Amino acid sequence: MADFELRQVRIFVTVAEELHFRRAAERLYLPQSVVSEQVKRLEHVLGVELFDRTRRNVALTPAGASLLPRARTILNDAAAFSAAASQYRPEPVLRLGTGCEMGRRLPLVLKELARQGYAARADELPPKQRATALVDGALDAAFFRGRVQNSMLRGEHVWDERLIAAMPENHPLASRNRRRSRNSPNGRWRLHPMTPIPRSTI
Repeated sequence: MADFELRQVRIFVTVAEELHFRRAAERLYLPQSVVSEQVKRLEHVLGVELFDRTRRNVALTPAGASLLPRARTILNDAAAFSAAASQYRPEPVLRLGTGCEMGRRLPLVLKELARQGYAARADELPPKQRATALVDGALDAAFFRGRVQNSMLRGEHVWDERLIAAMPENHPLASRNRRRSRNSPNGRWRLHPMTPIPRSTI
């Protein structure tokens, strides 16, 4: 029996519906390279080619067209299987990766999730460990400051933060209402790591 993964079947069906690897990747929120690789792996496991690929066109092979209805049946059966099991599951807990930069925002996030009916657990981890835990499935979502350079993760902008400049009272810029980085000596500022807020103050 061919040993394939459910996600490979889902990718196959999506590419078959779009007949375009880039559009299928966008629908799946995956890099196009991952979509192409998973289709190749599925073809290898099955021992057949599912698509005819050219530079301009993607088309189903006779084998791909024949297997597409069965692939949709597999996905529908898997969804029904999961739905039947849901009545026996404990209340799901949303696993969130956080860092010290969350500060006082974390209680507000947890409160809003609870209002929407989600139970959540926050795990404080360094950024690299947060990204690794997301890829490995140990976390459901995580907050990061700045961009996450990982092709396996998809990010959404949540909020902006203000930066506060501290300087001596006699500093040339201290009397100005607004400061911009280009006004500093040599156009540079020194940014210090944020000190974690003690739990007792949250």
